[in-house]
Amino acid sequence: MGSPASPRSGGAPADPERGETTDPRIAELARQLNEAIEAAEATGQAGARETAIEVLKEPARERALAERQAEGLARAASRGMNPFALGLPLLPVGVFMFFLFPPVGLLIFLLGLGSCLAGAVQAMVGSIRGRIAGGTEIPDQVGSEAG
Repeated sequence: MGSPASPRSGGAPADPERGETTDPRIAELARQLNEAIEAAEATGQAGARETAIEVLKEPARERALAERQAEGLARAASRGMNPFALGLPLLPVGVFMFFLFPPVGLLIFLLGLGSCLAGAVQAMVGSIRGRIAGGTEIPDQVGSEAG
């Protein structure tokens, strides 16, 4: 009773000690794949087993990539909006409004300038914290190579 069933008998090969159970359809597909690999290797087509393993690993790689991307998006969303991005459009709007209604234009321009400065300071502080915490290295010049 403790031995796994044979794929030819229609049972699912599984390791009950590790709590694994296999769907009978998967067991049948695995048996068919094994037969196809053996037939391919018998006719001299080398590498059939490696190709099958790569094909089976591909969905796991795609899942891992999707998880990393989702994690990166969640991290970016948790940081919130950079005030620099808000300040950039306020600067030209403030200049334009200055000619129509100077007090409002000056106020909007100063608000944009303060927002840009706050965003720049926030970015610098975040970069310094990342370097202190052992984050990724940011190259000083893009495209320059050491050596």
